[in-house]
Amino acid sequence: MPKTAAHPTKPAPGSALAQRLRAFEDFRMGWPLGDLLSHELSDLMERTTGMIRVEESTEGGFLVVRAELPGIDPDKDVHVTLEDDVLTISAERRDERTEENEGSRRTEFHYGSMTRRLRVPRGIDPEAIAATYQDGILEVRVPAPAPAAETREIAVHRAGS
Repeated sequence: MPKTAAHPTKPAPGSALAQRLRAFEDFRMGWPLGDLLSHELSDLMERTTGMIRVEESTEGGFLVVRAELPGIDPDKDVHVTLEDDVLTISAERRDERTEENEGSRRTEFHYGSMTRRLRVPRGIDPEAIAATYQDGILEVRVPAPAPAAETREIAVHRAGS
């Protein structure tokens, strides 16, 4: 039986469409001009793939990423990683509700995973990244990388001179 989406505009996790959209997102992150894609395309991806909505800003030498993750248990269901200058926020939503009425029992399960990848500047110290969760908002603070050393001209001398 084919997988069906829990939400009419989101593909089922693991479906062919979800895999293609994930491949597109991976391509977009690795493409040199990927950051230039329009906000409209990002909004479309968020609405159709379960991507996490984020707000990015710079505050006092930090890149600050705030992600909307209401109803998520940060101790079990949120993961933040840094690999190859890509910050990845992933979360899984699990909800189970049981209702009992006059001898009948009804249980509903809702599951869903979400991921958001953001390119960060090169040279970030992963140990200096901090993440906090409060009132449904995950805040990740990424320190600005150390300034690169200035380019310095090195004199070339003839051997034997």
